[in-house]
Amino acid sequence: MADYFLGALKALERRSKDNVLIFSDVLTERLDALVESMIYQKISDNDYLKTLELYYKKYQRFENHKGMYFCILRMQQIMQLKNARKRQENWHYLEFTSDVDSEVQEFLKAHKSYYQNAIYEYTRVFLLILLAVTIAILVLGVLVFQVPFLIGWLVSIAFYGGVCFFGKQKGIDFLMEKQIQKLYPDLDMLCQRLDRCVMEKQKKRKKIF
Repeated sequence: MADYFLGALKALERRSKDNVLIFSDVLTERLDALVESMIYQKISDNDYLKTLELYYKKYQRFENHKGMYFCILRMQQIMQLKNARKRQENWHYLEFTSDVDSEVQEFLKAHKSYYQNAIYEYTRVFLLILLAVTIAILVLGVLVFQVPFLIGWLVSIAFYGGVCFFGKQKGIDFLMEKQIQKLYPDLDMLCQRLDRCVMEKQKKRKKIF
């Protein structure tokens, strides 16, 4: 997959570095025009990472801290997806490459691992809630439905293990995505539209036997 938009994005970035205000109105208009041309088009992960980096710098100029936080979270999420090949086929308009733009890497190294920290926190909360539900199932089974304790305990363990194995990743991804999308009101409308488009997942095709 070629990085079709990366060259234009880097050219825009170079112009922004030469500008005293980092992002002038003219450069903002050019970024908007470029982003609008990306919507509903296949783009590479490097294209989108660089786009988010530019939006971060734009939001930085206007002291839009929530917008900056969104850009970092989404960039770190995409970097994690680059290392998870099984999950890369889910996206409709986003295609993954094997390499990473060196400038994007340097940019991300300068920031904390907000996404990983959030994932850790959601995992902890998810497991605590699951443990509480599992204990509730055990108590209800033994006290209300008069299930022998050993059977109730085995069923509870099977439930806990099954949800952890099959549902933990999807559950945490869902919660994390909802958290990221809560930042949409602080973004430019075009940034919102592009993100919704890029993160749109492909519909699974039904198997016909």
